Amino acid sequence: MSQRDLLLSVFKRGAGMLPRHLGDFSDEDMLARPVPGANHVAWQLAHIAHFTGKLLTSLGLHVPQLSKVLADGGRDVAHIDDPDHFPTKAEFIEFFEAAYAALIHLVELMSDEQLSAPLPGGNPAAPQSLAFHLLMQPMHMTMHIGQIQVIRRALKKPVLF
Repeated sequence: MSQRDLLLSVFKRGAGMLPRHLGDFSDEDMLARPVPGANHVAWQLAHIAHFTGKLLTSLGLHVPQLSKVLADGGRDVAHIDDPDHFPTKAEFIEFFEAAYAALIHLVELMSDEQLSAPLPGGNPAAPQSLAFHLLMQPMHMTMHIGQIQVIRRALKKPVLF
């Protein structure tokens, strides 16, 4: 399997994970914390979207921008519980569906040689390939989906997997 085929498989399989895990969440559920001090889903998604947006921008891709999502991905806003500070569940899902569609389209157009090149504008001290940076997106999402599972249990929602 080529790098390109592997990335396409991972992105296509992963694209629906977030909507499936949040399908029965209300916008209020997005701000639930399983224990005091833990991150709620809205912050986790803002955090992931922030870094996804940075990658998309570095690759010259345009997806519908959610200024609230892309601006606040840092730990300094993790304590905020105000629903007006974060996009709605539907807005988050729309952003991630558009982002994954853009990434899938990009990978479909690239060769393994292009994917093996360093990330354009990347850190010269850490010159991982574009394929590495692309693969980090679904890996990062999957790690946070594990945290979302804890919140699902705290909200007494059905276990999905």
